[in-house]
Amino acid sequence: MRTLAPNHEAHWFEIYGKVALTAEPIRFQNEAKALNRYYDVYAFPVGEEKIRRVGILFNDISERRSLEKQLKDSERLAAIGATAGMVGHDIRNPLQAITSDVYLAKADLTSMPESEEKKSVQESLMEIEKNIYYINKIVADLQDFARPFSAKT
Repeated sequence: MRTLAPNHEAHWFEIYGKVALTAEPIRFQNEAKALNRYYDVYAFPVGEEKIRRVGILFNDISERRSLEKQLKDSERLAAIGATAGMVGHDIRNPLQAITSDVYLAKADLTSMPESEEKKSVQESLMEIEKNIYYINKIVADLQDFARPFSAKT
């Protein structure tokens, strides 16, 4: 094996040595980084006990592991999308209340005489409106992210 893969991990040889010493078979899954593969392995004693030979059956499960990882990533992204949708909805409710309050405050200001204070409050309300718009844009982006992807043909 060292000829085929000089950098093959030592833990593989340790496992086979243990099977040779104990004569107890073992089944495990592990990555062979030097080969860039995942294997399902069954190692078992072969022949006479004092000779201590080990038979090894390998099943390359690299593709399955890759598909499992893709599935897990997809599930994670779906959960993130669902969370983004909920967060967006939860943010929009108080934003609507803030928008209403800003509208009412602006209406109240119209009946006030012109002054520096009135101008200052108007500027503050304009800044609040800008920030409401910005937050709404972020929420819209989040909700776009949460929508299921539909391929266009």
